[in-house]
Formats: sequence, C-alpha cells, structure tokens
Amino acid sequence: MINTLTIARELTKSGIKREQAEAIADVVADAVSHQNGNLATTEFVRTHVGELQKGTDGKIDSIRVEIGDLRVEISDLRVEISGLRVEISALDAKISATEVRIVRWLIGIGLTLGLFQGALQLFS
Repeated sequence: MINTLTIARELTKSGIKREQAEAIADVVADAVSHQNGNLATTEFVRTHVGELQKGTDGKIDSIRVEIGDLRVEISDLRVEISGLRVEISALDAKISATEVRIVRWLIGIGLTLGLFQGALQLFS
C-alpha cells in the first residue's frame, strides 16, 4: 500500500506546491492500485526462478553427459589413430624392403647384361 501523505510531504519539501504534490501522490497511488493484479509477488518470482533453475540444471546435466560421450569418442579416435600409425610404419618398412629388392634386382640385371656384353665381345 502506498502512503500518499508521505509522497505529498516529500514532494512539498522539494519545492512543489501542496495541491500539486497531493495530486501527484493520488495519481501514483491510483496507478499502483490498478497495477496490483499485474505485479509479481515474491513467491511468484521465487517459484518461477526455481523452475527455471531446475530446467537449467537438467540442461547442464544433459550437456555434461554429452561431453562425457564426446570424451569417450575422442579416446576411441586416439586409439584408432595410434593403430593407423602402426600400420603406416609397417607399410613404410615394406616399401623400404621392396625398394632394396628392386635396387638389388637392377644391380643383378646390370651385372648380367655387363657379363653378357663382355662374353659377346670375347666371342665376336
């Protein structure tokens, strides 16, 4: 409830004429009394804030679960990447071994051709 007398006195102290101060206080009191049905009570605000908090807590818990799932997926990907690195190392070793065999084969062909050419020169 608004105390119109206190409002009028404060307005008068600030230099407003008494009649004007009383009129202002009456208008303010009338406006507030018409708005009482539209003003939120402390209990209403507490209840709705509590409901919002519960909803937010639920969403936060859901996000935490999703983060946990993502961590598991990331861990699985790390294991897969580690396995791929091992496979790549094995392929590198096979490629290196194949290169060595090719070089040996080329050297062998070169020596064979050289011997064959030498034999042809001897017999020609």
